[in-house]
Amino acid sequence: MQSIEKNILINRYHEKVKQEEITHDPDQQVVLDLLQQLYIQLQSQKKKTWLQRLIRSRGAGESTPIKGLYIWGGVGRGKTFLMNLFFQQLPQKKMRLHFHRFMQIVHEQLTIHKHQADPLEGVAHYFTQQAAVLCLDEVDITDITDAMILARLLHHLYEQQMVMVMTSNLHPKNLYKNGLQREQFLPAIELIYQYNRLVNITGALDYRGELLVHSALYYVPADALAEEKLQRLYRHLSGVKLHQERTDIIINQRSIDVRKWSDNIVWFEFDVICGVGRSTEDYLQIATFFTTVIVSNIPRMDDQRVDEVRRFINMIDVYYDNRIQLVVSAHARPESLYTTGKLVREYQRTQSRLLEMQSTQYLRP
Repeated sequence: MQSIEKNILINRYHEKVKQEEITHDPDQQVVLDLLQQLYIQLQSQKKKTWLQRLIRSRGAGESTPIKGLYIWGGVGRGKTFLMNLFFQQLPQKKMRLHFHRFMQIVHEQLTIHKHQADPLEGVAHYFTQQAAVLCLDEVDITDITDAMILARLLHHLYEQQMVMVMTSNLHPKNLYKNGLQREQFLPAIELIYQYNRLVNITGALDYRGELLVHSALYYVPADALAEEKLQRLYRHLSGVKLHQERTDIIINQRSIDVRKWSDNIVWFEFDVICGVGRSTEDYLQIATFFTTVIVSNIPRMDDQRVDEVRRFINMIDVYYDNRIQLVVSAHARPESLYTTGKLVREYQRTQSRLLEMQSTQYLRP
């Protein structure tokens, strides 16, 4: 029987350091060691024979379930990178999803299982049929419906012996903080504590921000060359390919088409994100789910497109206030996108912010 590679993640990490793909980070090493321990536990469990499991189940009862890992810390600290490293080496049936996509699938499965006595038990069964290990990136709760669902869903997932690895910018106790009827969400936090080890990835360096510091963020003109450069930057910024990819995201219960999306990053065409009705709440929710936004093909505008100008101003204000990392292709520099019309005064602030959002000071707060 093949032996367990006891340092497979650590070795892969140090190979990347040696190849200068990454810089060794002692804070990342702490998380890496815990992921390596989890990897070994999972492989040891997998190697147990059917007979050993049968004897144990008929003897002293079920063994203690393997605890997953909840990794939390600041933006760009490498949480997604480390989880991807773990996921890529894992031989088990596995699924890895951005939390936003996970909740999309949950709602889709709820519709399928709506006639069951407890539809969420059926949803949990769907996931446990797909994978023994579920990796969720960027866990964050902003919607009351999702908050109400999650406690019961986690209960069923853990009851069905799902092992989970989660990343978040927030400590579990701060999830859905100040949300409506938060007391109904508290059991979800208790389950996270019960079934996971918690680890904070500390440090101040934002690796994603560092990559953007050394990249162009505003491409003019919006031509084939700009498209090629955006594609290349997207590949560098995005994580491993998501399971069950879609070409839309659900924002405030409405579908919005995207060019691409992955962990922390989403790519919109201007006509989609500003060309039709979008509210401040839409932009705020996008800013909650993603840390980097690409907007391509921003046109020159005048008062024949005043509604688009207004939405564009609103979008930039929201992204600026939430320190979203913005990458764009446009048909003119910021100072030339909108030069005459009823919103020129308001646009002067937008112009200034577009320039500041490309600066090292903005990307390294």
